[in-house]
Amino acid sequence: MEDKPSKQGTAAILYPLLLSLILAGGYYLGTLHTNKTQVEYISNQNGLIKLNRVLNEIELKYVDSTSPDQLVETSIPGILQNLDPHSSYIPAKNLSSMDEPLKGSFGGVGIRFMILRDTLMVTSVIESGPSERAGILAGDRIIAINDSSIANTGIKNSDVLDKLKGQIGTKVRITVYRKMNNETMSFEIMRGRVPIKSVESAQMISSDVGYLKLVRFSEPTASEFAAATDKLLEKGMNKLILDLRDNGGGYLQPAVDIADQFLKDGSMIVYTEGRYNGRMNHFSSNRGKLKDKTLIVLINENSASASEIVAGAIQDNDRGLIMGRQSFGKGLVQEPIPLSDGSAIRLTVARYYTPSGRCIQRPYGKGIDYDADYLDRYKNGALYSLDSSKLENLEQFETRGGRIVYGGGGIFPDRFIPLDTTGVSSYLSDLSYSPAFSEFAFGYVDENRKALSAFQDAESFDRLFMVSNALFDDFVSFAKESHEIQPTAYGLSASKERIKTRIKAQIAGNLWGNEGMYTVFNRTDRELNQALQAIESINN
Repeated sequence: MEDKPSKQGTAAILYPLLLSLILAGGYYLGTLHTNKTQVEYISNQNGLIKLNRVLNEIELKYVDSTSPDQLVETSIPGILQNLDPHSSYIPAKNLSSMDEPLKGSFGGVGIRFMILRDTLMVTSVIESGPSERAGILAGDRIIAINDSSIANTGIKNSDVLDKLKGQIGTKVRITVYRKMNNETMSFEIMRGRVPIKSVESAQMISSDVGYLKLVRFSEPTASEFAAATDKLLEKGMNKLILDLRDNGGGYLQPAVDIADQFLKDGSMIVYTEGRYNGRMNHFSSNRGKLKDKTLIVLINENSASASEIVAGAIQDNDRGLIMGRQSFGKGLVQEPIPLSDGSAIRLTVARYYTPSGRCIQRPYGKGIDYDADYLDRYKNGALYSLDSSKLENLEQFETRGGRIVYGGGGIFPDRFIPLDTTGVSSYLSDLSYSPAFSEFAFGYVDENRKALSAFQDAESFDRLFMVSNALFDDFVSFAKESHEIQPTAYGLSASKERIKTRIKAQIAGNLWGNEGMYTVFNRTDRELNQALQAIESINN
């Protein structure tokens, strides 16, 4: 069947990202501390007695044997799901992995890896991490962990994580085959703190314009942000594009701290209000280093929660320009509540409000398919054009300078940027769903490390390295043979340049990490380039 150009192709590529953010618990905003000295439990016990009776009757009389613990495990999510879309239950076995991105680190050996042809490959080593200190190199093949062979055993990613992650200070023995020397080597590595970075890229994209990509709001985010912007200031940054696209949020305090960097002393950043906790105001201080820097914030349909706090504070205080598309619309605050067995609930305890008083939580409840929002936006064209008539039905608020802004459905940008569908095809979508790009790029780097070492940095690589038609053809053949992705005439024609850029970015990522990937991607990122044009036209 011939591959046809369509908006469905774009949705197919981007929808999994939104879904993964939801499944990963990205839309978590907290933490609120109770302002009451004693928890008052429900005085009316009738409901609890009723629930206990039901569980007892099931255990005693149900036709098949049941597990009381499992009944409780399945009942709690059902109770919370009936409250709102973001109150949730986290089983004890999942709590640690769910908390790691918010804590900003985990205990491990500090490598990135992939399993290719049943072989565990080290794709890169975390700078200054335990593995780098021990002598592990990118390209090493891990053949044994703690003297237990893993080569050709069908090992899975989850198995590798279970074996390599662990308590900081504990040791793990890794045996590798080093291809470049044709030798087997063993290393004893003491597990250490492995960071989960919030700032994926911070670079100058013109003589005075800095670019900073922020992907989450975790415990160390504010300090990461400060260190990154300090380096950009040293390089002459006078204007900043803060990229919050696809940032699903996280903790409240880092969002407050980052907004504080841009606002004048005493400006309202956000306030939260709930039945139990009352109202809590958050104002800016005099500590910000970026108060006089020109600012543009990029958002899209996957920017949620803490991202919307920052964007809303900037917009309502008329401090910068918001560009992109309508954000996700998550204005509920969850408080983590640990349970006795090591599980936890994240319970919605408040709503947050931007300085103008708007709650940007989009509607939910009876008759609303909350999880279908992205597809609804795709179907009604909201990803491709701004329908101003729809804004008229939303509640209006005024910014500090008297501009009209809207509540009830995310942050609406000051300047709309349509979703870029150039080069989209079903073929590209199929490739994006697969690991073909990352596997091919690693294989290329692994075979050409000596030649690629001639590039001093990602900037010189981006300028000088070209994905030839021959390399493109090799990739197409690889995807077909290794992942059964059949090329189409339209897909090869329409998506060729996007595929070439993706190959190049993945190669750069193998060599220089996320900074290398963004160096390549930023050059062809139409949304970023529109923001760059806009910020360069603004005189300080």
